[in-house]
Amino acid sequence: MNCDSDGIFLLGDFNSLIGLMSEILFEADEITKRNQIDNCVNQHGHDFLEFLNESKFCVLNSRFADGANYTSISKKGKVVVDFICVPHNLFTDVEYFRVLTVQSIVDDFKLDDLIGSKSKLPDHSAIVSEFNITRHCLATQTKDPRSSCSRFKLNQIPLDFMTSDIKRTVLLNLIKQIESCREAQDNVENQEILADKQNGFRKNGSCEDHIYTLNSIVRNSKSLFVAFIDLRNCFVFIDRDMMLYKLLIHNIDGKLNNSVKSIYQNSESCVRLNGKLTSWLDC
Repeated sequence: MNCDSDGIFLLGDFNSLIGLMSEILFEADEITKRNQIDNCVNQHGHDFLEFLNESKFCVLNSRFADGANYTSISKKGKVVVDFICVPHNLFTDVEYFRVLTVQSIVDDFKLDDLIGSKSKLPDHSAIVSEFNITRHCLATQTKDPRSSCSRFKLNQIPLDFMTSDIKRTVLLNLIKQIESCREAQDNVENQEILADKQNGFRKNGSCEDHIYTLNSIVRNSKSLFVAFIDLRNCFVFIDRDMMLYKLLIHNIDGKLNNSVKSIYQNSESCVRLNGKLTSWLDC
């Protein structure tokens, strides 16, 4: 996806039957529920929903008053395979959506006389939609942001900056930790240490994917067994008072010590998902 675009819209015949399956999380996504009229599902539909979930897109079909209609009508049956898809953040920009069957177009505009005896109406319906676009769509040349970034004035750094053993040790340890983290991340990705289903500690991984998977299992499973596992003991805990005491032993006191101490005082954490926050937890 092009992150520099004002908006991305996908439309066409996806050959995907999604039936009553949902591409959104009702507990987290503020998107209107679909009033689906087609119960058919195929493998393309499962792949299509997986794509929509990963890219945070939703279909417009069956989410509007005149939008619940079949998009393909033939002798084989009636199904919904043509969709218009928009990102979640652009859903509120949709003003109008409607599915027009070819027969309804012929009837409304009285086109029967133009259709020959051997002519055949197309199977697929027409999809009409209107969007309220308030963002500009003209390409403009902008200044390279890197040229306007503030830079450190190296000539103003004191020459005795690294003469302090404490500063030199802290800086070298920080550099070592950064290099170790980057090396560990590369090893995790290149050596395939993590399973494909694990998203933690890897690039482009998100717990939202697992939330969607669990939601799908709960909705579609006839029998489901759930086990609660407390993973608290899997994580290393640090005695913060002892850490601050160690800093004082190494002559790191005053404002720097107070700054480190303030980071861990009355600290709370929460999880942000689709603009919503969970309850705050002490950490």
